[in-house]
Amino acid sequence: KMHKATKVVEFFTTNEWEWTNDNTLSLCKEITEQDRNLFNFDLSQLHWPNYIKDYVKGVRQYVFKEDDASIPDSIVLLRKMYWLEKGLQIFMFLMFWRVLFTRLLPIETDL
Repeated sequence: KMHKATKVVEFFTTNEWEWTNDNTLSLCKEITEQDRNLFNFDLSQLHWPNYIKDYVKGVRQYVFKEDDASIPDSIVLLRKMYWLEKGLQIFMFLMFWRVLFTRLLPIETDL
């Protein structure tokens, strides 16, 4: 699945994109108040947490072709991987700390 996901987004992640919103700003200034209310053109009114949640669901469903029934299993796996990463970070920090002090401690005791 990871290979398939990588292939899907490869074009977008390996190219540089430059976006402008000049036309959008111009249109926003020109439309009437009635059209502004009808088309909900103001992105400052967008509730971003809900948008991101819907975006992720859409990517899962339409890009990765995954069933919504797999969401609970995916959440469990994500939590396990999160704690595995945190455990590895703590382990690496402790190993770095140990190496640092085992190298510095003999130098300080010789003085």
